[in-house]
Amino acid sequence: MDIFYGAVIALALITNQATQSQQPKAAGARVFRVGGGVTPPVLISKTEPEYSEAARKAKFEGTAMLYVQIDPLGQATNIKVVRRLGLGLDEKAMEAVARWQFKPGLKQDKPVTVEATVEVNFRLLGQGWSITREAFPTAVGAPQPVLRDVPTPPKCKSDGKLTLSLTVDSDGSARDARLVSGSSNSSLNHAIMDSIRKWTFDPLPQSVSGQIDIVCHAH
Repeated sequence: MDIFYGAVIALALITNQATQSQQPKAAGARVFRVGGGVTPPVLISKTEPEYSEAARKAKFEGTAMLYVQIDPLGQATNIKVVRRLGLGLDEKAMEAVARWQFKPGLKQDKPVTVEATVEVNFRLLGQGWSITREAFPTAVGAPQPVLRDVPTPPKCKSDGKLTLSLTVDSDGSARDARLVSGSSNSSLNHAIMDSIRKWTFDPLPQSVSGQIDIVCHAH
């Protein structure tokens, strides 16, 4: 039985205008960035994010990036997704971060609201295939393909890694899946390609081509 966890957390504090301009607009009370007498919030307790059932079945790994505002009570508020994963993991990341507790940032020794980005990494332990990388080069600000449904890949009998190229059409369907590098087992490759052709993504303004890495943990 596979063991699932999403335990690797990175808190990146927004400290410059270039970074801030890429984040959602802050609303309500005044929101500060670290620096100029503003100290960073510190994570003091957290709830581990859960895997969604769809991502668990798909053996999907990845990192969700969230924009948050840490208020004077040390709570994460105004949580928004900056970089999506799909398959329900973004929602799971937001649910977990909303329950985290921080030591709030200070300005002149008084708690204030400070903005930050949080990366929540979802990783798998155990046997079987897992999707470890998606690379779809697009223009800055253009939407990235986000997985909606992934049929479970076939079982693997030895450790290995496959790099695949494919195109995601504007309707979210996958096509032109090709093996870039990896297994020499033709029957296994055929089974994986057949699985990938059944993947679906959220609709896009236009077709996007890229690569995906699939890793097998047989032991």
